[in-house]
Amino acid sequence: AILNDVKAKLEEIVNDPKVRFEVILQRYSEASPNESEVYTVYQDVVREYVEDALFAPMMGVGFTDSVTFRNMGIDAYGFMASLFTLEEASTVHGHNERISVDNLRMGCQVMFEVVRRLVT
Repeated sequence: AILNDVKAKLEEIVNDPKVRFEVILQRYSEASPNESEVYTVYQDVVREYVEDALFAPMMGVGFTDSVTFRNMGIDAYGFMASLFTLEEASTVHGHNERISVDNLRMGCQVMFEVVRRLVT
């Protein structure tokens, strides 16, 4: 679908029979609903820690196992309970990836509270 369209466009742009484009990995799943118990608990807990937090779905650009779970009928959300500064965000997956201790602490507290609410 979309990858085949991208492939066709690249072939058109490059226009060289010696260059071959091949889709080597194509993964797709529908998005998990943003009206579910898990999603609501995420919203509630985040807003308790960050009152003015905006909570909205987004598409991540990284690789995730969420696709596999969604295709098995299991809702999956890529949720990171962190308040990255621009400096911290610029270190993601770098040689010196880091977040502040306060940020790590808050993230652990938020995740603990999310899990606690979902299992009780």
